[in-house]
Amino acid sequence: MKLSWIVISITALAFLLPAQVGASELVLAHPDLSSKIRAVQNVLLLPPRVSMFEIGAGGTPEKMEDWGTAAQQNVVQAMESRAATFHLTQLAEQSLDKAARDNYDETRLLYEVVGGSISIHTFDDYRPWHFPEKAREFVYSLGSEIQKLAPQADAFLLIEGFDQRTSSGRKALQAGTMLIGAALGVLPIQRGGKNLMTVALVEAKTGTILWFYRTLYPYDLREATEASLFVEDVLKEFPTIGK
Repeated sequence: MKLSWIVISITALAFLLPAQVGASELVLAHPDLSSKIRAVQNVLLLPPRVSMFEIGAGGTPEKMEDWGTAAQQNVVQAMESRAATFHLTQLAEQSLDKAARDNYDETRLLYEVVGGSISIHTFDDYRPWHFPEKAREFVYSLGSEIQKLAPQADAFLLIEGFDQRTSSGRKALQAGTMLIGAALGVLPIQRGGKNLMTVALVEAKTGTILWFYRTLYPYDLREATEASLFVEDVLKEFPTIGK
């Protein structure tokens, strides 16, 4: 199976995750986080990636590039406004040479696979695909090659996710279906949008994922206020660096 199809399969499974989770289920951390975090002073933010889709009346998702661009810009601005909290700088993606660009692209693709696997297998212990040992011994890595992206960085911060938004036509169709169902005495199951964002703090010299956060709160990251709320919620759980 090609890697791209693995990513698609993982994304499809992620849509099956519950709509909301408790705070205790939002974060997983490496067993040695408390000692490793002391060496982290400078955190480099990789450009966030947010894929946004509109679900049409027929139920087919359409990727909305302009929505995704707006969402990514809003998240960056929200992170930059709080950069002093943990000495955050952002990787200048456009300045990468070919070798660094290849490394960057491989890192992002690997994170899609690893982050998806974490979301599926380490949360929600009532799911059949949950592996409790992976949650207890949270040891994942993106490989030591990541350090070459920025040798001066102590850690990298990756933000990635997707969002589905229902079109007005589909909402109208759902409303009509609800009325018909009520008349027939049947309650149809609504298939609304889903939202999944993940954030990972990665040790630069080893590629070890030190801290992993996921949220299923339905932030509409196209809105600056929603992106700000998302970042605030992430920082509430973020480990204190350099201590």
